[in-house]
Amino acid sequence: MDVYMLPDNYEMNSWIAIFLGLIILAITLITGSKSWHRLSLYHANRI
Repeated sequence: MDVYMLPDNYEMNSWIAIFLGLIILAITLITGSKSWHRLSLYHANRI
């Protein structure tokens, strides 16, 4: 495959990859903060 053949497609794919990465990051942050909150509540109840 020639490198000169993919400017437009490559740019589109990189934008899609960045967008998907941001979505995954947001989901992990939301679920992570929820589980972190549950964990801190659990420790607070034990003390």
